[in-house]
Amino acid sequence: MESLERREVPAVFAGLAASLPSPLATQPVAFHVGQVSVASPTAVAAAPMAVAAAPMAATSAFQYTAVTIKNSTNGTVNYSFEWGNGAWTKYSLSPGQLRVHYIRALKQVATISYDKSFAPGIQEQRYTLAGKSITRTPGFYLVEPTPTIGEGQLYTFKGVFNGVQLYS
Repeated sequence: MESLERREVPAVFAGLAASLPSPLATQPVAFHVGQVSVASPTAVAAAPMAVAAAPMAATSAFQYTAVTIKNSTNGTVNYSFEWGNGAWTKYSLSPGQLRVHYIRALKQVATISYDKSFAPGIQEQRYTLAGKSITRTPGFYLVEPTPTIGEGQLYTFKGVFNGVQLYS
C-alpha cells in the first residue's frame, strides 16, 4: 500500500485551494449563478456541526391502521391486498408466516382477495378487513416507528375441507 504523506499537490490545484474561502471566514461569501447573486451568511465553525448532530423531534404523532395476516395452513397461501381504493398488491405466505400491512392513517379499511379452493380454476373469496388503529406519540426517533407483527388486527388463514378460509 502506498503512503500519501510525502506527495505534493500540483501547482494548479494548490492555487485553486488557496482561492477557496476558509470555513472560519468572518466575511460573507457571494455566489453568482447566471444573473442571480446569492450571499451566504457568515460561516461559523462549530455551530453547523452541533445543529447537524441533534436528532429531529417529531412534531405530531405517527398514526397507522394495521392488519396482520397469518398462515396457519400446511401450504403456501397467495393473496392480493389493497387499502381503500388503492392499488392491489400480490403476496405469498409460507406455512406459519405472518405479515403486517399498514397505512399511515387511522380507521382505514382494507380488502383481501384469495383463491379459497384447491379445485382447478380460481374460486375467489374477497373480504373487507377492519384494521387496528395505532398511534405513536411524538418523540425522538432514529427511524419511523412503524407497526410490528403483533400490533395489527389479526386475521388467520386456516385449512378447511378442500381449501382455505380466513378467520378473524
